[in-house]
Amino acid sequence: MLGANYGFFAPNDITISLVTSTTGLISLIHTAMNLIFHEQYRIQIRRITRRILGLPPLINKATVVTKVGAVSTFQRGAATKTVTAWS
Repeated sequence: MLGANYGFFAPNDITISLVTSTTGLISLIHTAMNLIFHEQYRIQIRRITRRILGLPPLINKATVVTKVGAVSTFQRGAATKTVTAWS
């Protein structure tokens, strides 16, 4: 929109709506990708939702998941080590 301030072009309603809505669409897509590919993000969203709704936190002491090294989408199974209370 700096171009409109300096008189390089005159934006119309379509230009303004595309400029402002594109960033929101990218943000929604980014959030959806985080929900799909990042387990820790999903856990955090569940915690926040339960806190907002006033529900008690979900605590499972039988299973502890530890992350070993860098976790990538393609190496998720190899980098996650599950330790249970029985082992």
